[in-house]
Amino acid sequence: MTQLTATMMMKSNLSKTGGALLLLSLGAACSGDSSSSTDGGNKADSGNKADSGKADAGNPADGNMPDGNNADANADGGATLVHGVAAGRDDVTLRLDSPGTIEGQVVGFTHAPEAYAWRIDMDSDFAAAVETSGRFQLRGLAAGHYTVVALGTDGEAAIAGADVGAGATAHVTLTMPGTAVVEGRVLDFASGQPVAGIVCGVRVRMNDDRPLPYWRGPRDPSDAAGRFRQASTPAGMVEVACEPDGERSGAAIATTLDAGQTNSVELMTVARRDAKAPLAFLGVTPVPNVYAPMVQSVEAGSPAASAGLAAGDVLVAVDGRNVGSLTPEAVSWLVCDRAAGTTVRVGVRRGATTRELVVRLVARPADATAAW
Repeated sequence: MTQLTATMMMKSNLSKTGGALLLLSLGAACSGDSSSSTDGGNKADSGNKADSGKADAGNPADGNMPDGNNADANADGGATLVHGVAAGRDDVTLRLDSPGTIEGQVVGFTHAPEAYAWRIDMDSDFAAAVETSGRFQLRGLAAGHYTVVALGTDGEAAIAGADVGAGATAHVTLTMPGTAVVEGRVLDFASGQPVAGIVCGVRVRMNDDRPLPYWRGPRDPSDAAGRFRQASTPAGMVEVACEPDGERSGAAIATTLDAGQTNSVELMTVARRDAKAPLAFLGVTPVPNVYAPMVQSVEAGSPAASAGLAAGDVLVAVDGRNVGSLTPEAVSWLVCDRAAGTTVRVGVRRGATTRELVVRLVARPADATAAW
């Protein structure tokens, strides 16, 4: 008897609307424990597995189910994902295709690296050991697009994309492009002064996708001059990023590092006026996992809606100052870290045109669903 495991996952960007993600996975064994490992390494009860082939996701109403699916890719299983499942529904139909495989070869690494396949839409990664011959295999993968990365020692890394079909095998070659040096400086957006004590690092990325969650090399805080240095990082497309600390936003820049060269970057952060005070409400939710602050949706009746903001707009300026060097989080603080009733001028790019809108912020309503 084949086991089906259903897990209801409440994601942060859906929890305010009661939405959820339903993940259905096909177990490799016909009996025994089919719980999947969460990011923290703890086993999660995935509900009752019925002989009829139906999977009981349990009661997701409280939103306390595991967030993430860090699965073993060497199990002959598969998975499918349904977005936006409302709590209480019992009419969800899922189709589970035969799992696929990625076979790969690594080239140019000093020592055998570790290989991972990252599925962005499932927020999951799958690991495999690399043989001394440089070959690796990742099995039990749901059909879809994966970013495959090999992570070695001393900053070595390589990355490639792979499209996995149901029951099919995709082939990739990961060639290490060399390493580079990063010298960075962290500055305050408002004053231009250096910021000390901000932890920064480098993550590999592919094209315009978000970076993978694997930091390369040591991450040391910036010094009194706002400077940090990483002596050995992957060359090629990376994200250089600094972590937020609650009182100051993070910072990030997508760039390409030249192998064997010292590459200089400058990052801007925004400080909260008062970290204990609530942020005012704009009424937009940004597109996730992109570098530009693009509007995904506008809440009806919100200040943003009244000012004329629309889905697809990109925020390019605040009070007349260009914000292209800031992360979406930093832009949200720049706009909303004000008292309710304050007006703010927001520069918006819509298609090929740019215009300025004046928005009067309000206190966040209790039933608001927008992120900002």
